Amino acid sequence: MAMNRQPLGRHVAASAGVTLLELVVAMAITLVVGAAAVLLLGPAHDAFRRESEANDTRHRMRVAADVLRTGLRGAGAGVYGAQHPGPLVQWLPPVLPRRMGRWSPDPPTTAFSDRVTTLGIPATALQAPLASAMSSRGGPVEVDNGSGCPVARAACAFTPGTQALVFDRTGAWDPIVVTDVTGNALGHWPPQLSKAYEPAEDAQVVALEMQVLYHDSSRRQLRRYDGNQSDLPVVDEVVELELSYLADPAPPRSPPPPGVEDETCVTSADGSPILPALGPTPAPLVELPLAAFADGPFCGEPANHWDADLLRVRAVRVRLRVQARDPAVRGPDPRLFVNPGHASGSRLLVSDLAWDFQVAPRNLSFGR
Repeated sequence: MAMNRQPLGRHVAASAGVTLLELVVAMAITLVVGAAAVLLLGPAHDAFRRESEANDTRHRMRVAADVLRTGLRGAGAGVYGAQHPGPLVQWLPPVLPRRMGRWSPDPPTTAFSDRVTTLGIPATALQAPLASAMSSRGGPVEVDNGSGCPVARAACAFTPGTQALVFDRTGAWDPIVVTDVTGNALGHWPPQLSKAYEPAEDAQVVALEMQVLYHDSSRRQLRRYDGNQSDLPVVDEVVELELSYLADPAPPRSPPPPGVEDETCVTSADGSPILPALGPTPAPLVELPLAAFADGPFCGEPANHWDADLLRVRAVRVRLRVQARDPAVRGPDPRLFVNPGHASGSRLLVSDLAWDFQVAPRNLSFGR
């Protein structure tokens, strides 16, 4: 039988090759399919990106608002186990529109809208009257280790590192950090207080809970400072914090005078108020401008002055604004975005969130 033989190499080349036309057609189909996939997946990707940024922004807004509410509501918790119990606002202002504490404090007679210091006494706080008059403003604070103090604990259980508040009926007060304890005597920072306190003016020492909530505009952060060492960020991408203060139109009558026929910074010798009423009373709360907290009359000692109008404060109005972290989802319009971004289309936009709310610290309602 005759066999039809062909060269092997020619057969392989004819069966394995593709033409240029076939290659071009395949590439065109691939490009069309790829473009269709991009068109279909692009909106889904943008929606996912936008929703992720929007959820993150809403979460940061909730956290920032909760921190501010909690900090303000607890302001003014008072002294309930000491010789003269009562809310702190009967002695001094527990809400101050400035930064206090060990590091970078604001001058005493200044006021700002982007920061607030709150003072309060923890429910289980250490508290004791002074046992003897201080020998000087830089002398130790000697506490009475009597009733109300833990049994068999020197210095009423105050220990180095404890934050405390020294105050009396004259309106003088000093936040301190206990540096050392010798017997019942407390060494303190700052080394010089605003005055030499004495038992005759009902001077007391209580454990203190201080916090400063403030906006760091350069870092775009809400931060919390404890008045001593800890100064930490709470929430990022906060682009605005504005605080305003609502006051009782009736003039304050506390702190009480040290004795009969004595004047204070808020009452004259006959007991009549020094500050004027802000309108008919009783009446709704009125907003005070920040300038009202820096024009006097001033209470306390010159080294730690505070404006008497601070005793009127009953509520704080908060305006908070938070932005998306990614500039690719922020638009270019400066009227809508504090820090404009470069979002490529409206479907990517995540607007700045702004929230106005009001907080009434429960202990300020006891002010008179």
